[in-house]
Amino acid sequence: MEVADTGTFKWKPIQQNLSLENRYLEELRTIYISTLSEKNLSKATINLHDYVFRKTLSLAEIQTIEELAGLSYEETQLIIESFSTICNKRSMSTILPILRSLLAFLFKNNVIDCNLSNVVMSRFIQKGNVSAYLSVEDERRLIEQLEHESMRTRAIILLALRFGLRDSDICNLTFQSVDWNNEKLYVVQQKTGESIVFPLFPEIGNALMDYILNERHPRKDYPYIFLRKQAPYNKITSAYPSCSKLLNKLKIQPVNGKTKGLHLFRYTLTHRLLSAKVPHQVVTDILGHTSKESDKPYISLEESMLRMCALDLSEIGKIHWGEDKFE
Repeated sequence: MEVADTGTFKWKPIQQNLSLENRYLEELRTIYISTLSEKNLSKATINLHDYVFRKTLSLAEIQTIEELAGLSYEETQLIIESFSTICNKRSMSTILPILRSLLAFLFKNNVIDCNLSNVVMSRFIQKGNVSAYLSVEDERRLIEQLEHESMRTRAIILLALRFGLRDSDICNLTFQSVDWNNEKLYVVQQKTGESIVFPLFPEIGNALMDYILNERHPRKDYPYIFLRKQAPYNKITSAYPSCSKLLNKLKIQPVNGKTKGLHLFRYTLTHRLLSAKVPHQVVTDILGHTSKESDKPYISLEESMLRMCALDLSEIGKIHWGEDKFE
């Protein structure tokens, strides 16, 4: 109808009504979301908690506040089993802590009589190898191939490879992020909310300028740098497709893994810095980490130091004979 009336069509997000039919359950949901907002959680995190809240009710077929109050240990176990059928192992490691906090919230607010959060155990995922990264040769091949890729892909890959920027941070770069006069790049990390400043290397600056002037859709009054190639010309939501497509084209197999996302370049940068004996605090600052806990996934990249920590098991199983005794 909009096209018929105006001759144009304006792209806009589809509005979904996520409200619960039962008034009391909806009021409880509103209170739950409010408590999450008071903790200064990001909108994406709150939406994920809200999804677990609504999905829990759906999986348990709970339609009234009285049915929720009667939630049992056995039903909680069934909810967990139901989540496991629709979520993979890595997703379950995110879902289960949220479910545990939800059950604790219900108990704290006297909705349920028993603290069912004790039923929810953390999902254990054993990591079988160290973090993946690109070899020096594959990185060289990748850089050479960027000359034949789109300007957007070239700029994105260089930002990830040289600065270790996360996918979300690249997608949310704005024109205000770039200080051309002082050759600085200002990034507000989506994950932590912390700001970090990078020097605008000529290689990065030129790649950004080439994309903005020669390839980017000339959408006015829109702050984001990297846009979709087709209408609607909004900011991209992920650079994963460009990254994985390029790696597959070059048949690049990362060391220690199969990952194809931009985080591979973040690990690669970390591996190069650690190999060059750059102090850990400097690496932490470059990556924009706010706590030592955030460094743990990257420690595995310092392979030489890990080898020094390994126990010598060569003596196990050997028999040593003394004069009159068995040792």
